[in-house]
Amino acid sequence: MRDGKIADFTTYGYRDLENKMPMTADTIVRVYSMSKVITSAAVLQLIEEGKDQPDRPVARYIPELKNLKVCTEERPKIRFWSDATNAITIKHL
Repeated sequence: MRDGKIADFTTYGYRDLENKMPMTADTIVRVYSMSKVITSAAVLQLIEEGKDQPDRPVARYIPELKNLKVCTEERPKIRFWSDATNAITIKHL
């Protein structure tokens, strides 16, 4: 998409290899871990446009990530927790 319009749309490969049925614009496929790449590209675009910063805490967008605790020691059936000394940032993700 560019400026709210489809800039390019091309399909490649087969949706059914055995029957040589090509991919179409409405073929539904699983993207698995590709969502990470797409999200990363979108965040990098926001940074490039100056709309976000890599060192900005993620808790700004996800409040549940404020005031995190970290495991500092683990023994059988017991864990010791301390306040995190650093916030998780966009760069960390």
